[in-house]
Amino acid sequence: MSRTVYSILISAFLMIHSLGKAQEKAIVFPVVSIRANPFSFIETDAGIQVGIGYRWKKRWGATMDPTYIFYTPVRNFETNDRDARSGIKIRSDVRYYFGRGFRSRSSFIGPELHYKYVSSKKWSDFGINCVGQTCDYYMTTTYREIRNEIGVALKAGFTRPIGTRLALEGYGGLGIKFVHIEEKDVPLGASFVIIPIHDDVFGIPDSKPRPYTPIGVKLVYSFYK
Repeated sequence: MSRTVYSILISAFLMIHSLGKAQEKAIVFPVVSIRANPFSFIETDAGIQVGIGYRWKKRWGATMDPTYIFYTPVRNFETNDRDARSGIKIRSDVRYYFGRGFRSRSSFIGPELHYKYVSSKKWSDFGINCVGQTCDYYMTTTYREIRNEIGVALKAGFTRPIGTRLALEGYGGLGIKFVHIEEKDVPLGASFVIIPIHDDVFGIPDSKPRPYTPIGVKLVYSFYK
């Protein structure tokens, strides 16, 4: 056979081989993933976070990350104890991916919705049956502080594969949230000696828009064919 025929056969073999490799590496969408926050146990409202991701195309996906809150690592300044608390936090987003592909490092951007409900057991001093500055007597007892948050943000991040199916995700964002706090289970006829202040670190009062800056790291394990 001539050199030209050899060249054609070699080229055809290399093309078929490369197509076979590409087919082996091709991923059939949609892809479902399980997501976990390895640092959820040290957040202010701490608990277990296990979420789910759904990527229906190479460029488009969505996530839902619920956290079951059951304690706080932060001690109360006055009692030096940890306030008993429970609740749930949910963060969900829709994202557009940039980058070369599923198994390579890529980045993403998209809107996120945030919701959190937390019930905390707190201690305080109360005056009973107060008229003006005069009370029948005083007592120290517990009450519940209920905190509701809802917010939205635009966030961006990246994913970096650290295994065949395992990846590391990091993200950050900026948005606003609304916070509403109220006290429950206050003793009958009781008044706070010191009224709780619900301003945040910026001095923004309750029910006014506050900055919302989601930031975090996730471990992501994907299931695909």
